[in-house]
Amino acid sequence: MNAKDAIDIFFTSRQNIQSFWNFYALVVVALLGWLVSLDDNLGWQLKLLVSTSFMSFVALNAIALLRSYDLVVSSQEDIKDLLARGEKDHQHVASLILRMKFRSKPVWALHAVVDTVLLVALWSDKIWVSLRGTTC
Repeated sequence: MNAKDAIDIFFTSRQNIQSFWNFYALVVVALLGWLVSLDDNLGWQLKLLVSTSFMSFVALNAIALLRSYDLVVSSQEDIKDLLARGEKDHQHVASLILRMKFRSKPVWALHAVVDTVLLVALWSDKIWVSLRGTTC
């Protein structure tokens, strides 16, 4: 592998991370919008179906994000190794890439908080009653 290949893998993986987060945000906003727009409370069967579907989506999204984050970090390590071995091509871009930090713990905490809030909101009829200004 040369520096150009490692740099391409790095930027492709970063693009994938952005795409996965954008898709996640779109699904969360769409689901919340759908929940807010409902006139009646959902039955437990529909809540269970939506919860199961959402958690399946969350699991697949988290797996894709984890793999992309791992690929970004490993491509950074490859670039570092290539520079240490004297690779001169794309040295400026490679040195910029090596300065970038990827901390995944805050990312997973955000994912967990948003997922939990959405599921609590889905299962809590009191939240929707107060938002709609109606009584049960």
